This record gives sequence, C-alpha cells and structure tokens, in this order.
Amino acid sequence: MKKTTTYLLLILLVFFIGWSFLQPSGILLTIINNLNLVSYLKQPVTTFGQVSTQNAISNSPHVTMLAARQALHQNQPVKAFELINPIKDVPDQAVRNTYAEVLYLNGRIIEAINVWEELHDTYYLEKAAKDLSAKGDYEKSLQANQALYRFDPEKFTSSLAISLQKNNRFEEAADVIIHARRTYIGSTHSLYWLRYLASIYLDEQNWQAAEQTYIRIVTEFPEDDAWKNLGLLYLRMNEPEKAVDSFNQMLSITHTNVSVYYLLAQAYERAGRIDEAIQTFQKVLTFSPEDPTALEGIDRLSAPGQTNP
Repeated sequence: MKKTTTYLLLILLVFFIGWSFLQPSGILLTIINNLNLVSYLKQPVTTFGQVSTQNAISNSPHVTMLAARQALHQNQPVKAFELINPIKDVPDQAVRNTYAEVLYLNGRIIEAINVWEELHDTYYLEKAAKDLSAKGDYEKSLQANQALYRFDPEKFTSSLAISLQKNNRFEEAADVIIHARRTYIGSTHSLYWLRYLASIYLDEQNWQAAEQTYIRIVTEFPEDDAWKNLGLLYLRMNEPEKAVDSFNQMLSITHTNVSVYYLLAQAYERAGRIDEAIQTFQKVLTFSPEDPTALEGIDRLSAPGQTNP
C-alpha cells in the first residue's frame, strides 16, 4: 500500500511538472508550485479533511486540486470536497471539473451536472447519464441528457428520447425524435431515430403508430431488419397474414436467418396455413438438418387433425 501511494505521488508530481512547463508563468512558478505540491502531499491522507480554507487558497489552485484528487483516489470524497470547495470558483477548467467530480461522488448530482454543462464537458455528462441510468436513477439521468441535448441537439436526440422513454414520458420522447427528423433532414442518425420512435410507440402500446413507423423504416431503408419487427408487431396485433408478408420480405434480404423462418412458420400456423408452416420448417432442415425446433414443428404440425383441409 505504501509503495502504491509513493508511485501515485511520483506520477502526480511528474504530471504537474510537465503541465507547469506549458504555463506562461515560467519555470519559477513551476518550482514553487511543485515544492508546494510535495509538501502538501506529504501530509497523511487522514489529515486532508482538516486543511483550512486559508491554507487551501494560499497554495496554487492546482496543488489543492491534485490533493483533492488524491483524496478521491483514497476513496475519501468528503475530504476531497473540503479541499476543493474553497477554490471552486477559480476560473480554471481543470479545477472546476474536479469540483464537479467531487460533487458527484458526494451525491450532489444536479450541482455536478450544472457545472459540467457550464464547462460544455460532454464526456462527463455522458458518463454521468450512463452511470445514473445503470443505477436506475432515470430522473437524474434525464437531467444529464437534457444538458447534452442543449449542447448538441442533433447528436444527443437519441439519448434524450431514450431517457424520456425510461421516465415514461412517451409523448415528449416521440416529439423529440419527430422534431429532429424535421430539423435535420438527411442526418446520419435518421435510421436510429426511427427505430427509437417505433420502440417508444411499442412501450406506449400505440400499435398503429408503431406500424406506420416500421413501414417508414422499410420504405426509407429497404435493407433494414425492420421487416422482422413489423412481422412481430402484426403477430401481436393478431394479423398473421400481414406477418407472413413481412417475414417473407425479411427472408428476401437474409435467406438463412433461422429465427425468421421460425417466426414465418408461426405466422403460417396462426393463419391456418399448416402445409406452408411445415414447408417452412422443412426449409430450415436444408441448411440445418438436425435443427430441433424445426423437427419438433414438423412432427407437431403433421399430427392427425393439423393439416389443411
């Protein structure tokens, strides 16, 4: 543990020396700051929380910042806050960014998001949005995604729409995507927007809107696998004949997709077209001779009373 801490201090020192040589204040300030850094970091980590506001301000802001980062490394966010808080308003991106990180790790999420938005730091905003979503905190994740969207609406339309969807704000989520489609015509994100829009309508159980969205996808992007999703939607809507057409369209694009053959056989069966369902399973056996699902389907549908009249 002692060796690890020593190595960390050396790495921080080398980093700070390199950074200092790039500063306009010159070598004298470099020497002074690094002497301060060495002195500051020699204090035991357990004493970081006792550093006074006056002491923190009297050091170079970057010395204090690096000490705060050391406290974070030692998993002591409260002490890191005590260090960084006195210099939180220093107009320096690195200091402000560290302040936001410390806020975040102390549970002051919204304040951290506000600082990162002020800094236009999309990296940490994206990281926070994903972290909060993974933890199930969809409301705060939404606030991070809203900040990202304000910074670059086209790039972060999908993230905002998905975040709104997770908060069950389906209408707003759909409106965000519809607005982007109208505003950024020809965007490279257009296909993904349509996929997310269909997903939103499915969550909302708006089957007709989902159907129209999938039709729009296959119209604008004929090689997309939305045909499969459209077929699944038709099965859910109890329209097996339409599902048959959709799955056949999908198979015209990808000829050996076993899962689509299964779905096509299911659609034929639900439409009462038993012979065609059997033929579909037999088609699977031509490129997967021992396929258990196909063999079971053929046996089941070939039983007395199952074939077409």
